[in-house]
Amino acid sequence: MPRWQPTRDQHAWLMPRLSKFQRLPFSKDKVFRVQLHKDWLEDWPERDALWPDLAGQALALTEHQQHELDSAEAALEQTLKEWISWAWLNPRRARKMYGRSGCCGTDDGHCQIYPPFPGPKGVDILGLAVFQTCS
Repeated sequence: MPRWQPTRDQHAWLMPRLSKFQRLPFSKDKVFRVQLHKDWLEDWPERDALWPDLAGQALALTEHQQHELDSAEAALEQTLKEWISWAWLNPRRARKMYGRSGCCGTDDGHCQIYPPFPGPKGVDILGLAVFQTCS
């Protein structure tokens, strides 16, 4: 299990992106992670997490606050990288973090059905054959 756990909303946001990540060639990995971090900050600004009383205000930060924000955003980038790597290696556990399959691969939140990954004797060894419908 990774050190950091997303909230339910963050998890629902991450799962379709995880499916995109799983289909990417390795050479696009860095570009994907940079875009993931950028998109994350649009929905969950680190500034609002650090200073909730200033949320939504466009006030200039002091030099110390800017350094603190930059450090927090760098740590967040590493955290997202670790979580997406963990989820890539543990797709079933990632989907079931909140007790159900969760949304698994489309931007509109509808589930996608994957063909089984055949192991010995045709058994679906990755457990990716069928996902529940998101609700």
